[in-house]
Amino acid sequence: MKRANCCILMVFCSLFFAASAAPARPVSYKGGWVLEGKFDIDSYWGIVHYSPESWISFGSRTEYFKDGWLFTGGQVNLLAKRWNHEKWQANVFVKSGVGLVTTTDRGNNKQDIAAFTGFSADWEDRRYFIMYENNYMYAGGIESFFDQKVRLGVAPYIGDFGDIHTWLMLDLKCKISRGKTPDFNIVPLVRFFKGPIMAEAGSSVKGDVYFSWTMLF
Repeated sequence: MKRANCCILMVFCSLFFAASAAPARPVSYKGGWVLEGKFDIDSYWGIVHYSPESWISFGSRTEYFKDGWLFTGGQVNLLAKRWNHEKWQANVFVKSGVGLVTTTDRGNNKQDIAAFTGFSADWEDRRYFIMYENNYMYAGGIESFFDQKVRLGVAPYIGDFGDIHTWLMLDLKCKISRGKTPDFNIVPLVRFFKGPIMAEAGSSVKGDVYFSWTMLF
């Protein structure tokens, strides 16, 4: 399958798919803080956000992209819709932000205003989950891209409250950058979480290391 066709397939999947376990959600309980750090296949980033209400959070984000530019700015996350059923639940979130981007090449330093927006949708029960999320970043004359991901997961065992919970996951990623051919990648990973702490680790089929850490307090 050609990479462009993979990206079209990912958009199609967005009409049907969703997901993520509770510790990774972009809006926590009222009065909750979340600290996140991630070594992703394209960038490294950290964010801290606070939820004054259970449907919204505000945060500060710093992200360094491996192709040589840095974003620093603010982010707001909205819980647009939630479904709570006896055996499953689902959510839709909208995530947007604005800030400043700076190239990190000393011989060609540039700065510009940047903004991003996207949404994620998820469905899960205690055994399975599925997610779709996307993000569009516009960084003036420095960069712009549309990134999207479908995540599939299964729990190899059903843990009780207070146990260490494990998910085996697979990310299907597609990134369309300005002036570049679409890039498709697959990232198998493992998620562990216990109480307010969650960690994920994996590697893409192209050899890119992935690691993330989240703490709720």
